[in-house]
Amino acid sequence: MELRSSREGVSQISSRLPVFKNKRLILLSPILLLLLIILLIAIIAPFLEYLRLPISQSFYQALRPICHQWPTRCVWIFGSNTALCSRCLGFYFSLFLTGVFASVKGNSRLNWKLSLILFIPFVIDGYTQFMGWRTSNNNLRFITGFMAGVGIGLFIYPLYFKFLDKMAILLKRGNKSS
Repeated sequence: MELRSSREGVSQISSRLPVFKNKRLILLSPILLLLLIILLIAIIAPFLEYLRLPISQSFYQALRPICHQWPTRCVWIFGSNTALCSRCLGFYFSLFLTGVFASVKGNSRLNWKLSLILFIPFVIDGYTQFMGWRTSNNNLRFITGFMAGVGIGLFIYPLYFKFLDKMAILLKRGNKSS
């Protein structure tokens, strides 16, 4: 028996969870929590540096593997740069928002064309700046990062929900054969 919608598959996987109105949000919550932690670290780091607390450096170090953190390309808060550059800040922020929206709306339709269209400005902005053909600015970096985050989110979240649907089918078949 094949499932007709993603909601049915997610319902089967999450049937063992406590009763919540939106089970997709529960299933997506580890990813959303990680994105929220990344964003909070990025924003709290300059505040801690403003207070001259040595722990601020740990916050910057924590995000260094995922962002270059060049001060000229970062948003500045409290006289210090955030722990993510403008492009990464827009990317992770929109990836978080897209995840919340995808889990609340419940649409699992993969729209790869829209995802690609939203990702192209990110590539063009980054590539043309890298090649030295022009200089970008932080507003443009944030916007292209935001668009890329939405594009990637529109691509990976439906894939994640489809994966959960397939797992639900396998679990259902496994329970019948036992």
